[in-house]
Amino acid sequence: MDSMVRYVSPVNPAVFPHLAGVLLLFGTFFTAWFFVFEVSRPKQPTKESVIFKELAISLFASLFLGFGVLFLLLSVGIYVHLDMPRAWRARLPELGVHLIAKCTEQKNT
Repeated sequence: MDSMVRYVSPVNPAVFPHLAGVLLLFGTFFTAWFFVFEVSRPKQPTKESVIFKELAISLFASLFLGFGVLFLLLSVGIYVHLDMPRAWRARLPELGVHLIAKCTEQKNT
């Protein structure tokens, strides 16, 4: 236990509330942009394809809102943990994820 190195978060926990606010603000901006884009389009289908623009805007909105909610939960003390099935953990070294597999196995023993 003495030889183990303590985990240090790459993001300082003191900035979690600020980061959550900024990410949620950006996510709300992209969501509003998507809504205005959809509502202001003409009803008749045009020849130009706008599906890629819709997907890009919705992807950015989803990413910003998702990470914003994650940091909001972290800032209030709710720590989110992803627990994967044992079959997936067994395949991690095959996929080149040796460090995560080693940490996961040490934690489970």
